[in-house]
Amino acid sequence: MMDEEDNSWDETEKKAKRKSLELRKEIMIRNATKDDLEKILEIERASFNRTDAFSPTLFKKYLRELKEGFFVVLDEPNSIVGYAILGEENDKGYLLSIAIHPKKRNHGFATSLLKFLEFKCYEKGLTKMTLEVRVNNKKAIAMYKNLGFVEVGKKKGFYADGVDALVMEKRLPI
Repeated sequence: MMDEEDNSWDETEKKAKRKSLELRKEIMIRNATKDDLEKILEIERASFNRTDAFSPTLFKKYLRELKEGFFVVLDEPNSIVGYAILGEENDKGYLLSIAIHPKKRNHGFATSLLKFLEFKCYEKGLTKMTLEVRVNNKKAIAMYKNLGFVEVGKKKGFYADGVDALVMEKRLPI
């Protein structure tokens, strides 16, 4: 009887780990919910200029449509400090957006979110992750390179203000 209970607990624990990840005491990555929307929008407004920021309508769409683990927030006690959104296209994950509140940057939170999404891609059998980043966002480009992303192209005039996007990709283990 004890073995059956232990196996049941192991399965419950595995499922729980797929839904959230505790980084440090009381800091978690978990699925975004509609209750998080106001804080996500606050982070969005603080992180992006008006032309680059996603609309509330788009965030609501992603909350409705994306699979579990593909729209996540980084949650400190009583406060969302960042979010990441990953789409899926063919055999790859596509980073749609990632942002950390400006007051909470430089603590490794973006790296943790990206690693979590990489794991979700791996779990799903996706072979790579791709993203676009402004060519003039040197700090983000350095972080992506540090995580193993490589430059694979450019998109001319990708952003509304005419700035080009650097396309980056990371091959994932199969």
